[in-house]
Amino acid sequence: MALTITHAVGAGGKNHPDDVRTVQTLLNHNLYRLTPLAPLAVDGLIGPATIGAIEEFQRRALGFVHPDGRVDPNGKTLAELQNFETFGPAQGITDADYARAAKLLDVDVATLKSVATVESRGEGFLDNDEPKILFEGHWFSRFTGGQYDQSHPTLSYRRWTQKHYKGGVEEYERYREAAALDESAAMKSTSWGAFQIMGFNHKDAGYDTVEDFVDAMRESEARQLLALAAFIKSKELVSYLQNKDWEAFARHYNGPGYARNQYDQKLEEAYQRFADT
Repeated sequence: MALTITHAVGAGGKNHPDDVRTVQTLLNHNLYRLTPLAPLAVDGLIGPATIGAIEEFQRRALGFVHPDGRVDPNGKTLAELQNFETFGPAQGITDADYARAAKLLDVDVATLKSVATVESRGEGFLDNDEPKILFEGHWFSRFTGGQYDQSHPTLSYRRWTQKHYKGGVEEYERYREAAALDESAAMKSTSWGAFQIMGFNHKDAGYDTVEDFVDAMRESEARQLLALAAFIKSKELVSYLQNKDWEAFARHYNGPGYARNQYDQKLEEAYQRFADT
């Protein structure tokens, strides 16, 4: 069922909190494709940011010359906002997506494409339209105080091990079992999407809550790319990319094993490929 509202939201609307949250969610699903605007806080509060986002959507998606900043229950703006639900998660990253994320970092597109290529694990979604994940039991143990170490030893353990990994779609079996015990801890203990950003890094990736982060990772590969850009910015690594200092970037992003895995060389080689196209 499509997300909908019962009363008008925006300028001159009744702005019931549930309706406002719905519109904020719909705007977040749509505007990332159209503008470099940061996601709205889905807080149910109407204000300049939400009204401005409505107006921007009306300009760009509907061609309104004089947008009214209002979403009506049976209006054209709501109908257009709802369109995304018929397509499922948006897979694939367009040149416009790369340009938007590169602008946020103030780097050229070739640089961002290089990082995205080297640091990704291929596509961001599985065949069932769920984002790629990897559940980490040692983090789940830490976030739950070890209370499930004895009762669920394949889900919660003190030291990292890969022996319990299932991979692919089957990895969701482990995730969902852990989520039934503690959903928030399970989200934080899982890496998400093409760039495998851990849930506990949600604030560094641009989201106040892990729930909002996971929703975004489930939405599109473009959102996953924006999360990568936000993460790089939060770790103060942008200057290395701007200076094409691949060694320094790899050392800080990939850790001490960067040289053994030749991440710096891979980044430089990828950049040369993309810069030449």
